[in-house]
Amino acid sequence: MSRLPLPPFPDRVDTAQLDWRDGTPVSRAFGDVYFSLDGGVAESTHVFVDCNDLPARFAAGGLHAFTIGETGFGTGLNFLVAAQAFLAQAPAGSVLHFVSTEKFPLAPDDLARAQAHWPSLAGLAAELRSVMPPAVAGFHHRVLCDGRVRLTLLLGDAAALLPRLEAQVDAWFLDGFAPAKNGDLWNDALFGEI
Repeated sequence: MSRLPLPPFPDRVDTAQLDWRDGTPVSRAFGDVYFSLDGGVAESTHVFVDCNDLPARFAAGGLHAFTIGETGFGTGLNFLVAAQAFLAQAPAGSVLHFVSTEKFPLAPDDLARAQAHWPSLAGLAAELRSVMPPAVAGFHHRVLCDGRVRLTLLLGDAAALLPRLEAQVDAWFLDGFAPAKNGDLWNDALFGEI
């Protein structure tokens, strides 16, 4: 089966337009919160890390690299909790590769404000902010935690970016916005790419 030619990337992507409700970022475009202020770390850990049995999978080793794919990087919370679990559980010498799409990345000040809610992730969050790419479309590769964690951010439309991705993904984190609010990340065509 041949694929249709893919559209070119735009040069820049728009950053997320936010409102803040009780200190929690809310997307104006999708009308949904990025995380629960009453336990965003616990919620992300349960839904994405624990439900994928990642601590045990990390500890088992056997793989030099473990790859997580994600649709919707948002505030980076899922990346941070996954990286923290990996660093705590994985054997020395193994690497976490986290690949995530984001159509509307947060502006640097908004990212810092959102991440300030998670003191247990402060050091890792600061390192993440120090390597965040500008809001330019395409693939952005970053290395954190002395090379143990690698982040590939695909900035732009996931439907245009994922067909260009060549990776074997061990676990997927699907977008946290409700499917009714962000249908672009909850459709059969995108799931076919996943």
